[in-house]
Amino acid sequence: KQKKVKRRRGHQQKNVKDNFCLTFTVSGHLEPEFVDAVQNITVPIGRDVKFSCHVRHLGTSYKVAWIHFERSAILTVYNQVITRNPRVGVSHENHRTWHLHLNDVQEADRGRYLCQINTAQAKTQFAYLNIVVPPTIEDSASSSDVIVREGSDLSLTCQARGSPTPSVKWRREDGRKISTNKSFSSTEVEGSSLELQKISRLDMGVYLCIASNGVPPTVSKRIYVSVDFPPMVWVPQQLVGSPLGATVTIECWLEAHPAALHYWARPDGQVLHDPTKYRIESINGVTAAVQQQHMTNGTRSSSYTVSSNNGGFHDKKKTIAGDVPFSTPNMNPSSYMTHLKLTIRHLTVRDYGPYRCVAKNPRGETDGTIKIYQTDRTGHMVKTVQQTGETTKTEVLTSTESAEDLQTGKQVANGNSAGTKNMSDAPRDSSTNLRPVSQQKEVPSSSCQGAPGLTFGLFHLAALLWILKSALNR
Repeated sequence: KQKKVKRRRGHQQKNVKDNFCLTFTVSGHLEPEFVDAVQNITVPIGRDVKFSCHVRHLGTSYKVAWIHFERSAILTVYNQVITRNPRVGVSHENHRTWHLHLNDVQEADRGRYLCQINTAQAKTQFAYLNIVVPPTIEDSASSSDVIVREGSDLSLTCQARGSPTPSVKWRREDGRKISTNKSFSSTEVEGSSLELQKISRLDMGVYLCIASNGVPPTVSKRIYVSVDFPPMVWVPQQLVGSPLGATVTIECWLEAHPAALHYWARPDGQVLHDPTKYRIESINGVTAAVQQQHMTNGTRSSSYTVSSNNGGFHDKKKTIAGDVPFSTPNMNPSSYMTHLKLTIRHLTVRDYGPYRCVAKNPRGETDGTIKIYQTDRTGHMVKTVQQTGETTKTEVLTSTESAEDLQTGKQVANGNSAGTKNMSDAPRDSSTNLRPVSQQKEVPSSSCQGAPGLTFGLFHLAALLWILKSALNR
């Protein structure tokens, strides 16, 4: 049986057989609802963001509001900004899409943002704003450039902040390994602190504290570690032979930090500075610059005449007759190593003898001694004998006499090695083959052959004949 359908304003009723259902609307409008979810946003600090809330059936009786949940702050209602924060704004598209604008977002803006419709039972959607912050290093809480004595322990600290929390790692700027102790070394060490035990000169240099958290840019801090130690001198050749009138070069290597005052002197303390007689070169491990040193009224002045920025150098020394060849190491220069050379022009008899390579810095002083002896043009050792008046006599020595004389000369050259400070305890760089003075070995030339007994007898026979001749003249 079909029942009649009655229509009334504001609602509609249907009866179908014995069953019926009832639907109604208020003032002819449907209740508003959300269309899509509000999307979460992750953005670096300082950027502008926009949340979008999509609704339908809003009509004129309902309004949309934006709320910051963590701060319990109502930001906007409908198209009005409620908060006094000038960085907040609101806009809409045909009352269907409502936008919340946040400009220049800061860390305090992080949290949940609610899009709410003021229905009888409020309808709400929320989205999360995540603010990521690139890493920064706090200088006040981190280590700065430091000076430390060799053999001491050193602790470096690097404090970084950001969101997410940054990770910190350490590297050396020159790419060399970091030696945290004598048994462990690595090209990279993780952690906000770096512990160096019994630091040596090999640990000197720039250390990089690097902080990263996945938010660019990665940042770093340079910390220069300066290791101070007293001077140390190495003499590659303690005995150098050369004939009269020739030009000869002697050399020594020194390590010191801070940089040492260095000069050449004779045993009597005379400092060599005459530019017409001597050429003094100082080749530093970093700049590889040849430094001409002059003395004016007892004051040292310097002028650089040759400069090079190469990463290393290789110097081969010519062998002088009577010397044992010494191969200057192929070095990886460092800031504390210096190569000193002394060139003596036009050798005279007075130029033969010992020369001192002297180095001084605030941590101490030391020297190394080199002896120049006379040879003939063929490289055989020559001994000068003082005669009556101003006359001198030279003799070509046999191999045995040369060995004895050179051994005596070596003792003179080494006589000052006992005063060389910390020489035996010097840490050796594996990149060099330098040895302290006391460890050098010299073998005199054996190219001069002869019979020692015969030479000795002829010498005395000549002396007796000279005495007899003098007696007859009287």
